[in-house]
Amino acid sequence: MNRKYFYKDGFAWAYRKYSKKYISAESYAKKKRLGLWNDTNPIAPYNFRKQKRSKNK
Repeated sequence: MNRKYFYKDGFAWAYRKYSKKYISAESYAKKKRLGLWNDTNPIAPYNFRKQKRSKNK
């Protein structure tokens, strides 16, 4: 399975901290407003989890 399609179709967030491999595919999805990039204010998964933990305290 080629994971690049997850990023190119806007269904995954490229983690720049770990790899630069999928940044161009993510940029393509952002430009075309595909998948999660169709949202006006997408929240990075790590920020979403952080917000959720804060609300549960």
